[in-house]
Amino acid sequence: MSKQLNAIYSFCLVVALCLSTKPNASEQLAQTPSDKLNQLIESRTKTCLSEECSKKIKQLRKYARWNEAKAQLVLGIAYLYGDGVEQNTNEALKWLIRTSRNKQPDAKRYALKTMHILEMLYRQGIGVEVNQRQADYYQKRLLKHSYGPTLHQVALNALADNPAKALDYLRLADKQKHSPSTYLLAQLYHTGNAVELNLLTAANYYEALAISNYKDSRKQLSSITKQLSKLNSSDFQQNITKFERTLGMEVITVNPNNMGSQDKLTSMLSMFKEGDGKGINKYKSTGSHLRGQRCGSTSYMCTSSDGWDDLEGTGILGRAAIPSAPSGL
Repeated sequence: MSKQLNAIYSFCLVVALCLSTKPNASEQLAQTPSDKLNQLIESRTKTCLSEECSKKIKQLRKYARWNEAKAQLVLGIAYLYGDGVEQNTNEALKWLIRTSRNKQPDAKRYALKTMHILEMLYRQGIGVEVNQRQADYYQKRLLKHSYGPTLHQVALNALADNPAKALDYLRLADKQKHSPSTYLLAQLYHTGNAVELNLLTAANYYEALAISNYKDSRKQLSSITKQLSKLNSSDFQQNITKFERTLGMEVITVNPNNMGSQDKLTSMLSMFKEGDGKGINKYKSTGSHLRGQRCGSTSYMCTSSDGWDDLEGTGILGRAAIPSAPSGL
């Protein structure tokens, strides 16, 4: 079981790139927040290298000021990595925290992704001093919204000491369509680690992933289907037929990363401009600087009353890189 759990713990917890190397405990203590941030930046390939791409990132500021969550997140990530703009941690934090507080109807997915980034930055002290209280604050908000990557992270933390609790978190993350959690559940039922071995349950989880060709889910589903077929039991025949039908489906993989950063930004800006051009109120000025109101098209940014804006400050959004789980997992 220890070998299997070690393999499980090695999984990345998020939608993004992980640190290429993980320093040991003594090295981590010796590293400053800037050291950790530089290590993360060095592990990531910059994608916005042309002057035209940089101009487009700067054009996002207008829409970020107008409370467009996606623009805020992309801008924050760009400043965090110095991709298309000069690296500026305070500016990155300003836009990331603003995104996390965005209450617009279409902002939730970006706000949650941003809270996850902020949690890891504060928990690991990357670019900022370690602040477990702040990290816990973001984690609680993410759990309240049943955010898949956070549920997955908490499940990994609980897996060794409280498997039942870990499984509950993983099942909840699976309901949120979080593929790494679904895959981990499939592996656990497939191997009988932390839960009673159940090939049929494992196959059902693999099947949900096989449709999108996630990892080796199709290979695993095929293997289990063959094992079930050898049992010659009528109890499994309906499931076997279903699995074989899934395996027979042609999988068409669409890779959004084939689009370059400049093209992504052009598309994003066109979308924002289209909304503006159609007279949609989303980008119209209210002339107000009151808390809870849009700042509109003035040169001023929205500010909150708690002082964070004075303190805070893509890699294009496709895969916003954030650190892996804290060491020790």
